[in-house]
Amino acid sequence: MNRLQHFTVAPTPNLALNLALNLASLSLAILIATNTVIADWPQWRGPGRTGVAAGTEALAATWPDDGPVRLWDSEPIPSRDDGGLGSAIISGRHAYLFVVWAKNVPVKQRIITTKALRSLGWPAKQLPDALSAKVEASRKAVNPRALRGNAGKTWAENWIKSNLSEQEMEQFGNIVERRLRDGPEGLALELLEQLAAVKDKPFADQHSLDQFLAKLKIDDRILQTILKQIPPTRKVANDVVICLELQTGKTAWKKEFPGLPHGPRASSTPCIKNGRLYVAGSTHAYCLDASDGKMIWRTPLTAKGIASSFAVADGIAVTLADSLIAFDVESGKQLWEQKEVRGRNSSPTIWKHQQTTYVLCNSSKQHVACVELKTGKLMWKEPGGGDQS
Repeated sequence: MNRLQHFTVAPTPNLALNLALNLASLSLAILIATNTVIADWPQWRGPGRTGVAAGTEALAATWPDDGPVRLWDSEPIPSRDDGGLGSAIISGRHAYLFVVWAKNVPVKQRIITTKALRSLGWPAKQLPDALSAKVEASRKAVNPRALRGNAGKTWAENWIKSNLSEQEMEQFGNIVERRLRDGPEGLALELLEQLAAVKDKPFADQHSLDQFLAKLKIDDRILQTILKQIPPTRKVANDVVICLELQTGKTAWKKEFPGLPHGPRASSTPCIKNGRLYVAGSTHAYCLDASDGKMIWRTPLTAKGIASSFAVADGIAVTLADSLIAFDVESGKQLWEQKEVRGRNSSPTIWKHQQTTYVLCNSSKQHVACVELKTGKLMWKEPGGGDQS
């Protein structure tokens, strides 16, 4: 659990602004100067989506040995797997942040999920019998985890080059490498298939699961490995928008809506325009009154786990949610969808040219696209960019 932190960083009372995520400590910090009116930073990467605070003083050239002076901490706020990686924004005298606030809740049922099976080494596709036998024999004979440095990885890669055809490498390379690198400690394929036979079928309680596993007659080390992948809790989440007082760090308001946990994939940064806050949540797009968090509209998203951040102009709000989608800012009604622009991570930006407003956005189809904001018409696309969704 992290806290939004406020430091002094500039040698003069002039504005020096930088929004940063400290990945080492996982703490989100707003670095600002004191004794000044803070310029707005109302959307992802700032007013022009360039990451530049134009017309301001530079940050300090020298720093105290103990680092900048901390003025306040916010209430605890989760990040990464339990909150996402969205950025903070500033509007007026407040800072805003969106998180998909996840937590674990106890459950009685036990389920062997697909995710658990894959963590245990269950292959996504079955290997041909002859290849499987060869892989398993080599896996049991060599323990790559006992080799120094990258020797284990190198051994597995060389084995694949020597034993697989180009077609087999393309089809099964990743699966074979995983099996080889698991070494003798990896679960046998026969055991993984027995577990897969009950995949996603709930056991009534821990006792029922224990009875099933006892029938498999596995040793205690393997049993404990399996049980670690079937926790007695499940993760739930709410979409949460937090408004903090910029001078004190106190929570001015917090709004929560039902959501779904998506870990770091759900990392949208809010956008504030004309007193309204827009954000792509884990299941819905939201428009809230920035002054008090009152909901103006909420519209379902077909895509889940969005990192794209809204751009707003000319009464239209645009984000990338599997495809580029535009909403009416007054009603939340979807105005158009441009399916030639795909992805969930890239954030669109606004470009005005010769009296017409356009949207520019990277696409997972490895191109940059230009779309007319009013109509959603694709104007052009060029190779480059790419949204790693």
